Amino acid sequence: MEEYVNEIILNEYKRRIKAANEAYRSLQARIYREVEGLMEIDREIGLLGLKLAESVLASEKGMAGEKAATGNAPSAGPIEREMDALRKKRENLITSAGYGAGKIRTLYKCRLCRDTGYVEDGGNTVKCVCYNEMRQKLLYELSNLKSLRDCLFRNFNENYYPVSAEVNTGGVSAAASPDGLTGSHSTEPSANRQPASQFAAPHASQPASGSAASTTPAASSTPAVPAPAISPRENILRIRDVCLDFIENFDDPSLGNLFFSGSAGVGKSFMAGCVGHELLRRKHTVLYYSAPKMFDVIARYRMNYAGDASFDRNEYDFLYKADLLIIDDLGTEAPSSSKFSELLNLLNFRSGRLERNEGYSGLGDVLAGDTFQKENDGIIVGGRRNAKPYKTVISSNMGVRDLYEYYDERIASRIIGNFHILRFVGDDIRMIKKREGVFH
Repeated sequence: MEEYVNEIILNEYKRRIKAANEAYRSLQARIYREVEGLMEIDREIGLLGLKLAESVLASEKGMAGEKAATGNAPSAGPIEREMDALRKKRENLITSAGYGAGKIRTLYKCRLCRDTGYVEDGGNTVKCVCYNEMRQKLLYELSNLKSLRDCLFRNFNENYYPVSAEVNTGGVSAAASPDGLTGSHSTEPSANRQPASQFAAPHASQPASGSAASTTPAASSTPAVPAPAISPRENILRIRDVCLDFIENFDDPSLGNLFFSGSAGVGKSFMAGCVGHELLRRKHTVLYYSAPKMFDVIARYRMNYAGDASFDRNEYDFLYKADLLIIDDLGTEAPSSSKFSELLNLLNFRSGRLERNEGYSGLGDVLAGDTFQKENDGIIVGGRRNAKPYKTVISSNMGVRDLYEYYDERIASRIIGNFHILRFVGDDIRMIKKREGVFH
């Protein structure tokens, strides 16, 4: 994704420079038509410039001898004086025609870098402000986050969540698991825990050290010990803290992914959008898709990439290479074995378990046979592994049991093993806003 963005920016700078040069030539041609004698003066200045260069080069051979004999190097003074006189004449002609000297120049869009994208800073070449601004704008357009433009942490309002634990939560209890959250990690307030270590990738079969035991049905047949109920408001505040720690420690390679589970209207998409916007603001690449649209992207790629050399595969590649992928409403897509294989492949690659084979025409089929080799508690295919884990946030109305029923066991296992499962509870916020007359 980064390579694609940089290529677009480079092409934009080329377009700007070309447009600026064409605009300058057009202005110059108009002035030549309006100011009599200006073209001839410019031609003479150009010829004198060549003579000056020739004079300097020719004098270099005898410079040492002449300087030794007279104490002075040969001078190109007469040519320079003639050029200065022509420049003054040129400036007078232009000014008298109503053109200020500042108007006759190449009109770059950015004067700092002259539309190259780079400037000098303390002897170092760095990216210009305009480059970074263009990159951020482009990343936002590619992220698909416009549909979640209001999903920002500054718009987070815990008052939509009841303070009582006894609420209608669509069949999900805030006390269904320790801390009101399903997962193998602690959700104590961030001030009381280590932000990085609490995100070590969880394993379904073994709870993280020092944390509550996972209540995942497939992980253990032993019923979880009920924890004291917490209110939906306290629950969402803890989830918010978990998400903020996720953002702060995003570059930690041991960081786990996030799975938001809960009924409709309890803020899952909102929280996913908050995470996406904040990471985008911090210059990470982010990609948002609803599950049905994501599988549409995969289907278009599968139908076109082999038979159409002009097909743009970047949209498909972004699913794999975005720093953060947000899959919203997982489980609303029409089920099929091919989609499940693609999803398994995507989850494996993004968790750093699998290196994509670019030349293979059926990536999902590689995984369908479970032809993996274990190596250092990781997974490799064809002797390669993806060293960089990309992060993923998934939201779904499904609970853990639903994952096992809807998808095959391998997908459910990947999610439970590589994601922190956060359960959202509360009333339908959309209905609350509708009653209050708030429609955005």
